[in-house]
Amino acid sequence: MKILIIANMRSGSTTFLKWLGMELGYKTINELHNPIFPVEFDLNGDNFIIKEMHHHIKDIPNYISKFDKVITLTRNDTFDSAVSLLYCYEKPNYDYHSKYKINDKWISDRIDEIHRIEKEFINQNKDIVSIGAFHITYEGIFKTKTELKKLCEYLNLDINNLKVSELLNNNNRYRNNNKML
Repeated sequence: MKILIIANMRSGSTTFLKWLGMELGYKTINELHNPIFPVEFDLNGDNFIIKEMHHHIKDIPNYISKFDKVITLTRNDTFDSAVSLLYCYEKPNYDYHSKYKINDKWISDRIDEIHRIEKEFINQNKDIVSIGAFHITYEGIFKTKTELKKLCEYLNLDINNLKVSELLNNNNRYRNNNKML
């Protein structure tokens, strides 16, 4: 089976890709079309999962036609996504996948830029949902788990026999706190 995940940045997509690859035992390819880190991969194979940022895909309808299953992933908390992205932009070497803490002052000093980025995420979420594929949210997979059952049904996974569900634990998030420090 060929699976495509289309997401926006800071939506849990890398962790979701890793989890799904481990559950299915499939090869995972992270952002095949990212112009900063291009990857070569032959789509003619089988048993793989590709995660793409939606804005990297030139012709979405044509591209998704090459896959057996397509999952779109967004994050409802666009403010938190914007905070996370701005923090990543400011970190050395664009380190997107390590834990971090910030404080209220950091946010207040950057609030206008955070709101600008948040508006972009809101528009991106609309674009991603409009693709019309099977859709899940960060919150429904990582926080409340309310969408995990429908995801397992879509992929024919036994929800009672998941191998690495601990990867979906919300305690593993990069900024692991519910309130600012």
